[in-house]
Amino acid sequence: MKKGEDTNQKNKYRNEIKMLREQIRLLASQDDYNRIVTDNIHYLAFYNMSLRCFEYMENGKPIDYPMVNSRIIEKGLFTKGAMCMFKYHGVLMCLPFVYVGGINDNNEYIYAHPISLNGIDYGNLRIGEECVIIRDNNLEVAPIIYARFYASEINDTQGMVRKNRNYLGLPFIIDSTGDRAQDDKNALEIKNILTADKNTVAVVSSAMKQLTLLDLKPQYVGRELMELTRDYKNFFYEFLGVNNIPFEKNERLTDEEAVVNEEANNLNSDVRLKPRLEAIDRVNELFGTNIEIKQAWKEKEEVKTSNVVASVAGGSHNNRASNQQGGRDS
Repeated sequence: MKKGEDTNQKNKYRNEIKMLREQIRLLASQDDYNRIVTDNIHYLAFYNMSLRCFEYMENGKPIDYPMVNSRIIEKGLFTKGAMCMFKYHGVLMCLPFVYVGGINDNNEYIYAHPISLNGIDYGNLRIGEECVIIRDNNLEVAPIIYARFYASEINDTQGMVRKNRNYLGLPFIIDSTGDRAQDDKNALEIKNILTADKNTVAVVSSAMKQLTLLDLKPQYVGRELMELTRDYKNFFYEFLGVNNIPFEKNERLTDEEAVVNEEANNLNSDVRLKPRLEAIDRVNELFGTNIEIKQAWKEKEEVKTSNVVASVAGGSHNNRASNQQGGRDS
């Protein structure tokens, strides 16, 4: 009996340590998130775009449970890739989690343990019966990974644009003064100017008498780099499944190219929509809710398209009426 009690106590300590490590990881992730948001405006733009892709509705209104709403769900999926939805004392919850226990015959985890920083132990919940795992995609890859990568690439690209613009007047050479010490001094001063980590135009001091410009006809590649920036943004939007504006606008595309572009967007959108739909259907079955998911950007795009079609149709009708009236007048 004593041996069994010791084993139970050890397992309890292991679980407590595991939970503590996860809480530390979550806190570290939050600190890292705060740093990234402060330093990277492009990351912040991607983050906001991700939160607005899906809306969770119930009875025609956005869901607004005490611990669950669209922002809570999408923020968790953006940073973690998957979240755990369950009821605790009758209250619907959505929290980060860790998989615990073994796997079943389908190679799927059996239990999930929700993580909370308020110290509440929700225990191990059986997946599909006591809780539901809602995933951003079937692989549970967090969009934050893509957002960080593309935001970093955009930052680097824009840094290259600034350097290309600011140092367009370089390089140059120095004529020898005949004084070895003076030549070394001049060379060192130029080296310090060129290696300075500043986005400012290099200015050479008046002490450098022997400065001679060497015109190598440096090229400005800012336009190409800005096109690359747009490509990076579109790559991330494609991952989200959001209709993006490629460099070759729709009116410049052939019918076949426009269809391929639309199909690619729909495919990416389904990759993220279907796991959410499957999870929410199970949540409704288990917990008696009536939640549905809408793609916010898609509905707005359809409304906009309908308005354009109606406007064009109305304009054509008015033109025909005007022509008919003109014919009668004549």
